[in-house]
Amino acid sequence: MRCGRRGWASAASPRRWAIPDGRAARTEFLRAATAVLAAFAVSGLFSSLPPSFLREELHVHNVAAVGAEVGLLFIVALIAQVAAPERGIAARWSASAFLVAGVAVFEAGLWTRSLPTFVAGTLLAGTGIGLAFRHGVGVAQRRADPRRRADLLSTYFLFAYTGTIVPTLILGLLDQTINQDVATLILAVAVVATTLASALSRPTTAIA
Repeated sequence: MRCGRRGWASAASPRRWAIPDGRAARTEFLRAATAVLAAFAVSGLFSSLPPSFLREELHVHNVAAVGAEVGLLFIVALIAQVAAPERGIAARWSASAFLVAGVAVFEAGLWTRSLPTFVAGTLLAGTGIGLAFRHGVGVAQRRADPRRRADLLSTYFLFAYTGTIVPTLILGLLDQTINQDVATLILAVAVVATTLASALSRPTTAIA
């Protein structure tokens, strides 16, 4: 079966990113996308920082223990996704509260060199990541044009993976110029500010 050049071009053309139509839908989606960007920034931070911190600062040299600490964040996030509601202002605020608390406790564990505090921050932050992700997926599915649902979900995941990659790169650059604790604190403040900006942004019911 032959396919003309125009047919191949149509089949191979990339899908474009999408934003919902209407002011209210657009605002809700961007708020959820910003929240998941902040949540995945915490995920990226946890993925890159704990191994060196546990080995060098807490003298935990057991590879299984280090892997368990990193994996704990993702296990808790998965449980939170399954157990939590995806809709409503309570879901959005719960995600923000857990994420902010997790980052604060995590930072306290870094500065005090306390493993129990570090683990507690991991549990709180993992819960916040799971709640934020589930809520955002629900918003994307609900607000998507049925003909472009995959495009909107792809845009949502673009926000998420940007949050995973960019802070890790920034942390690596800052580590070469300033103390790691200070570099992590700068990123933590940025994550908290982004989370609060998303949570406190004013909703709108107007339709463009």
